Amino acid sequence: MRKLFLVILVPVFLIAVIAGVLLLMPLDSLRGPMERAVSHALGRQVHVAGALHASLYPEIGLSAGDVSIANVEGGQAKVFAHAATLSVGAKLMPLFSRQVDITRLTLEDPEIHLEVDARGNPNWNFHFASSSSSSSERSKLSISGLKITGGSVSYFDARTGKTKALEKADVNLSLAALDQPAVFDVDAQYKGEKLTVTGRVDSPDSFTAKRPTTVLLDLKSRLLNLHFDGTVIGATENSGTVQMSGPSLRELVKGAAGADVKTGGLGAFTFAGAVASKDRVYALKHGEASLDGMHATLDLAVNMNGLVPALKGNVSLDHLNLASYMVAGKPAATPKGWSTERLSLTGLKEANADIGLNVGSLTLGNFVLSQTAGHLNLQDGKLAASLSHAGLFGGSMSGRLAVDATDAVPAIALKADISGVAMKTLLQSAIKVDRLEGTGALAMNVTGHGVSQQAIMQSLRGTASVMVKNGAAFLQFLMNWDARPGMMKS
Repeated sequence: MRKLFLVILVPVFLIAVIAGVLLLMPLDSLRGPMERAVSHALGRQVHVAGALHASLYPEIGLSAGDVSIANVEGGQAKVFAHAATLSVGAKLMPLFSRQVDITRLTLEDPEIHLEVDARGNPNWNFHFASSSSSSSERSKLSISGLKITGGSVSYFDARTGKTKALEKADVNLSLAALDQPAVFDVDAQYKGEKLTVTGRVDSPDSFTAKRPTTVLLDLKSRLLNLHFDGTVIGATENSGTVQMSGPSLRELVKGAAGADVKTGGLGAFTFAGAVASKDRVYALKHGEASLDGMHATLDLAVNMNGLVPALKGNVSLDHLNLASYMVAGKPAATPKGWSTERLSLTGLKEANADIGLNVGSLTLGNFVLSQTAGHLNLQDGKLAASLSHAGLFGGSMSGRLAVDATDAVPAIALKADISGVAMKTLLQSAIKVDRLEGTGALAMNVTGHGVSQQAIMQSLRGTASVMVKNGAAFLQFLMNWDARPGMMKS
């Protein structure tokens, strides 16, 4: 009986002592020791400027106002994080077994400033104080109710000088232990657009130690729905599978980059495939995508370390209408004659590319190329597109197209070799000449400039040779032509 009495008495005595300390000791006396302890643990200065409050029932509780965590030296923001109020509640009995069972962790109106410096170092890597505790002991932490209300998160990258921010963020988190899955959901706004994120991190302990960690993530918003299932190492390296869809790629790019893309098309899109990222290089493998009714398979890598994104890889499309992407806001319908609409080629300056391209059907004005195989190189607003093979008007074609969009008036250069084509159809489509019939060959090397399709066609200069065989009017016709401005009228 005596032993049983002692077993009951000891916990009651300890609870009484804790209650006495909390009730009799001025809470302000805990401010300094608490700041020093947390600052030492994080390796970052922590300051509590507001009032402290304690509670005993139904849990041990402590709340603090005006709490801030210092930023790294040289950081853009004054602090890494600030909360108007931080409240913590924990069960008492697990503390005697060196377990922390947090029943309530609430942050009101927190502001978190994430930053990456010019060398790519993030400010969220804390230098946690070393501990002699084992890994299993450090993992004895559970959070059954973390809640953030009215939060905001900003992200600044010194390499690009750009800042992004989430506002009005509400967060809920459930965590049984640091080495157990963490389940969370987030409601927030990004540039006025509401989004919802739900997810699961299999082991926060592994994630913070930059060990491979399984992550599930779902994002839903008006412009983008995304699902990710893969492995993450820290905050900068991942691999897995992703699915994306949205009603307008144009609006999504505008919202993410803050600038309108002045080309046509770029409407509804979908994507599914394997992804990987490391050191701001993002790879897509075995991807299946659709955009503006087109369907594509792609293997691409995007390097984001330069002033503009750099793409490299291979893309296969079932069809592509180039005119719809050259003239802003125009549908993909084939125009009548050469368009007088002002060309918008600023998109050529927004990325660099080195891409192998295969297109089932490629349309530009009156020309329709089939089974096209070529290569595209885009560097600082200068496009070089080479065509190794394409079907054209019953024959075949190879050639090279260069477009220079670095000046106010775009310039083009075209070199083409065409053989076995229906000459009447070809010449009617190109220069509105329909007097030649039969099959033939054409070699062309011309240059031009202008702010519209029609202006470019009217400015063409160069040389061309045409050979016609089996024609209705001629058995054989050979012409050497010196193109001069105005001869290519629609």
